[in-house]
Amino acid sequence: MDRDRFESVNRFAVRTPWLHGPAGASATYGLVAFAGLLVWAWVRARQVGDRRGQAGLLWAGLAPLVALLTGGATGHRQTVPDGHVRVGP
Repeated sequence: MDRDRFESVNRFAVRTPWLHGPAGASATYGLVAFAGLLVWAWVRARQVGDRRGQAGLLWAGLAPLVALLTGGATGHRQTVPDGHVRVGP
């Protein structure tokens, strides 16, 4: 990572302490909310018989998993000592 970008992100974090709570909640509950919304939309599409909508919603839920697994298979995923998984070149 570029040092200037790193310091820029840190300066932004210091200047916006009011954003720490919402950002933390989004990181904690955002995935669950997204999954719930996808399930609700899929059930709704199924009720009205929208097969293209069902397929699109299924793919929207599976695409992040496919991307994560594919990135790991190509060597672009690594675990750093603090236990986080870094994805990218």
